[in-house]
Amino acid sequence: MNCVDLHVHSNKSDGSFTPAEVVGLAAQKGLSAFALTDHDTTAGVKEAVAAGLQRGIEVIPGIEFSTEYYGKDIHIVGLFIDEDAPAFQSQIHRFVEARVERNEKMCARLAADGIDISYAKLVEAFPESVITRGHYSRYLLDHGYVKSLPEAFDRYLGDHTKYFVPREKISPAQAVSLILDVKGIPVLAHPTLYHMGRENLTTLVRHLAKSGLVGIEAIYSTYSAGEEREMRQLASHYGLLVSGGHTHIYRIDAPESLELLGRTLDDAAGEACDKFAKMLGLPYPGGVLLDRLAQKGTADARLFPRPYAHVDNLDFSFSGLKTAALTYLNEHPALVEEGRRIREAGTDSASPAPV
Repeated sequence: MNCVDLHVHSNKSDGSFTPAEVVGLAAQKGLSAFALTDHDTTAGVKEAVAAGLQRGIEVIPGIEFSTEYYGKDIHIVGLFIDEDAPAFQSQIHRFVEARVERNEKMCARLAADGIDISYAKLVEAFPESVITRGHYSRYLLDHGYVKSLPEAFDRYLGDHTKYFVPREKISPAQAVSLILDVKGIPVLAHPTLYHMGRENLTTLVRHLAKSGLVGIEAIYSTYSAGEEREMRQLASHYGLLVSGGHTHIYRIDAPESLELLGRTLDDAAGEACDKFAKMLGLPYPGGVLLDRLAQKGTADARLFPRPYAHVDNLDFSFSGLKTAALTYLNEHPALVEEGRRIREAGTDSASPAPV
């Protein structure tokens, strides 16, 4: 069974470990993949990807945008993003500048009340990190101003305190648009933590679904069983993916009129393609490359079984298909060698060797 985590932070934002150390922890926990989704920065992605290649861990490029919606701090996670896109990096740079300006003002307010703190000291304490309030809390704890991290937020860092300085934020819909522009998958992060109430949360999800939201983080460490069930239902109602979830087939009569016709019983369709591409030795994610190579081949319906075709509904399964494909590759090792050659060449111009 492959385990993945699609929401992970490093010390490039408010995490405790370097991107490379996060990869090591992922390996210890038995993860096959994780998404690095630091707050408003992709600074750790390349380090994590490089470490992942050495450890056999797939690192998904990601980000977590902090946005504002009617006074609420709403987070939008972007998965499988093209983090090097110039326009995207330009926007990230603006976010960093806004954070620096906000941090300097907060430090000035804290220092005015006798706390030995400055933005320069925070940067020195947490080098190469995007400074967040999480860093403030650790700084205050390490220097004896508070006895716990919650106390730091209660006394100094919470929105209700006189030291808090809001920063300029984009809207959730703008974050969704930014992620889509770099071919990413936008996901609404941990919705129950916003304490918006069911009606307001439903309104937000409906609005974001129209803007292009793809998924909801319905699986989260702090959720109760009831909260997870509620988030899954909300995702299903609007035809959204559950973070880390499956492929669904919907009949859509109108933007808000959806009928679930069938769903995968195991992997998502794209995940199945990516896994087969990995078996073939192609780079990750390999689904798109696999599709291009398939167009150069010869279709033969007898090679592999049609998955879950004997049932009288529209549910489907890819586990038998993947097993059959793996068996076929084991019997035809030349295909694997060709896949590795394509990966090393960094091109999709070649087609698999004939068998």
